[in-house]
Parts: sequence; structure tokens; C-alpha cells
Amino acid sequence: MIMVTASAPSASAATSAGPFTWRNGNSGLCLEIWGDSTENGASANQWECNGSATQKWYSSNPSGWGTIVNANSGKCLEIRGDSKANGAGANQWDCNGSDTQKWFWDWQTGNLGNLNSRRCLEIRGGSQQNGVVVTQWDCNRSPTQAWR
Repeated sequence: MIMVTASAPSASAATSAGPFTWRNGNSGLCLEIWGDSTENGASANQWECNGSATQKWYSSNPSGWGTIVNANSGKCLEIRGDSKANGAGANQWDCNGSDTQKWFWDWQTGNLGNLNSRRCLEIRGGSQQNGVVVTQWDCNRSPTQAWR
């Protein structure tokens, strides 16, 4: 898969784009930060798309490895505690340039891959319910890992 073999771009290659709404391919629900929180550590989850700022995201490098920044909080999407484990939750934190805050979107599969863990962002258990947390898992090209 492209996202697990790509190398991180130089800082000068980064550009900003967005805001985007990330809709899950399985549930059709949008990626957001729980409760419109602006706090570090607030969990990422899925919810019915409603156009709110907490469901909008900016990308520092839409064509390569880059950060995904929440429009409401200005914080970066990351994997909690720099975990490399399957099932580790996604949350937001002050942007700090760490690999756990770098993502690559594979336009062919829709997968969002994490540079630190080399795993893909997905909805836990393939749920289609509001409020279900976003986690990472081995990339498998399933609809629950597809983001459009």
C-alpha cells in the first residue's frame, strides 16, 4: 500500500488546503472531535455530517505526509500516546511535528495512514452509529477505513 512505503516530505513541500470534511466510506458519517472540544486529548469520533467546524479539517500536505488540523480547535489529529498498536484511539493535540500527527491519504483506497504506526484510521468495529470512536488498525482496504 502506498501509505506505508511513502517517505515524509521536507517541510518546504508542505502546503495548506481545506477545510475538508472526511466522510467514512462504511457509515457515511463525518470525522469530528467529540463534543466540539478544543482541549488536548479530546477523542475523534464519527457523527452525522452537519457542517460544523469540528467536522472540518485542514491538511498541511494533501498530496503527501502532512498534518490534519481541526478547524474548530486548531489542533492536530494524532494517535493517542504515539501508540503503534491496533485499536489505539485517535485524538487531537497541539501540533508538534511528531510522526504520530502525520497522515497520508491514499486517493485510490481512501485510506488515511499514520506515519508513526503505519496503520490506517478506521471506525471501531465498522459501526454506523453516531459517537463511535476512531481508532487505527492494520491497513486492509475495507470500507470502514475509507475516507472521502
